[in-house]
Amino acid sequence: MKTLLLLRHGKSSWSDQSIPDHKRPLKKRGQSASTTMGKWMLERALLPDIILCSSALRAQQTLKYLTQSWEASLPTIIQPELYHCDVEQFVKTLRDCPIIAKAILIIGHNPGLEELVQALTNRTESISTATLVQIELDIKEWSEVSLNSNSLLVSITQPRELS
Repeated sequence: MKTLLLLRHGKSSWSDQSIPDHKRPLKKRGQSASTTMGKWMLERALLPDIILCSSALRAQQTLKYLTQSWEASLPTIIQPELYHCDVEQFVKTLRDCPIIAKAILIIGHNPGLEELVQALTNRTESISTATLVQIELDIKEWSEVSLNSNSLLVSITQPRELS
């Protein structure tokens, strides 16, 4: 069994319309929600072995606030391919992950994350900002990930549920 954790970036700012989408920062609300989610993950020992993060500024800032309460620095890869990627790119990215990783966290964007959840679990779910999705995959190695993987949606946790 492998654990896939999916986290949508925190709430981003639209206050300056001249900023390109890729460079939009988090709002204070996004920073706070990301911090809350990180503490919740730590309390439940739900930390990944590897973090894969979109190259978008708001995703990288989500990563920063998410992990600020974690004592250990986890292997993290900033992947430009995860910026608004499709399901096929997510699967390709996961297949390239090391076998030894039991749990992987992807920090990304909608609609891709919602489409990945639907493709893996056959469930249509709404993933709001800073929401964490936990999926268990019945595979031994990440190279076995496919859209036909036997997957179980374990939980969807929103930061507003934790306050």
